[in-house]
Amino acid sequence: MTARFYIPDQDIKNSKILKFVVVEGKLSDIYYNGFPASSYNNIVWSAFPHLKGHTLNMRDIEQGLDQINRLQSAHAQSEFLPGREEGSIIVNINNHSDQTLRVAVSHDNMGQASTGYARYSASLKVENILSCNDARNFGYQRSEPDYWGGSKQEGHSNNISVNISIPYGYWTFYFSGYTYNYQSIINGNFTDIETTGNSSELHGGASYVLHRDNVFLSTLNFRLSYKKTNNYFLGNKIEVGSRQYSIASFGLSHSRQMFGGTWTFEANYLQGLRWFHSVKKHEPGAGDAEPRFAKFTGTLSIMTPFKVGGLEFIFGTLLMATQLLEEGFKYSNDSYKTMLSKSIPSPWWIVMKRERSSI
Repeated sequence: MTARFYIPDQDIKNSKILKFVVVEGKLSDIYYNGFPASSYNNIVWSAFPHLKGHTLNMRDIEQGLDQINRLQSAHAQSEFLPGREEGSIIVNINNHSDQTLRVAVSHDNMGQASTGYARYSASLKVENILSCNDARNFGYQRSEPDYWGGSKQEGHSNNISVNISIPYGYWTFYFSGYTYNYQSIINGNFTDIETTGNSSELHGGASYVLHRDNVFLSTLNFRLSYKKTNNYFLGNKIEVGSRQYSIASFGLSHSRQMFGGTWTFEANYLQGLRWFHSVKKHEPGAGDAEPRFAKFTGTLSIMTPFKVGGLEFIFGTLLMATQLLEEGFKYSNDSYKTMLSKSIPSPWWIVMKRERSSI
């Protein structure tokens, strides 16, 4: 139904050639759960903008389904129906979502010696507040001294994170913010030594899918970041360790299915900016660093699926990295992978595979 062909009237006897005419199908309408999607159904129109009335492209449908199914509460699938006019097609999106609000709490002992090994975390995930496949994540984490004792250090830390993302067709816009503070006390022979500090970050950006097919996916990314840090020793500010700066980054990501796995190559360019009162060269906060730096980074990773006892897993490895994952990434759900990246040059990990059929 995505295309049709027919044999037109022709003189085969004289031409000795049989001609076929192929007509591409046009998307006449989009349905949502069996009914025409109204102009107010932003779940549909934020995922499939400006498609109605144009030639049907399967990649546009795949992209829209990916934008809906990126939400944990979504379970969207598509089906094609014949349109009312000859050569027209209707796409019906079946999506029966479940909980759009999720709360999680966790505890582990993977903190740091300076601020405490015991970590307590809570997160709140809210989806589709604006009914346009938007996602919001709020997180809080606190660390305290190891409850088994025996540590010569006392301290704690708190961090709060906010992540918001909104898709629109091949675009995805996102914003994130973090705030962090810590206190670390070392018990000395004559007096206790206290170090404290705080930091905050703001990130805003967008990604755009340049091309996709059944084999590879290419994405362009842009992000603008602002970071501010303050550190104190015995109540006195450490100028060299306290600074604020802004960074613009441009990146290209290319993923390809080959050799039984998914190969992903990422290249990024980072440029230090003078915006938002960023520290200048030779100022105390800059130290010996160059605030207007320019840096290229690149990574190549491989993920290969395998089965054990009927369960599906994914084995992943980072083959090359010119820069470790950014510090802000530690506030996401991939903190364990970040820790591995900082520990050894070529980390690997195994996760259970969650697969969702979209078409």
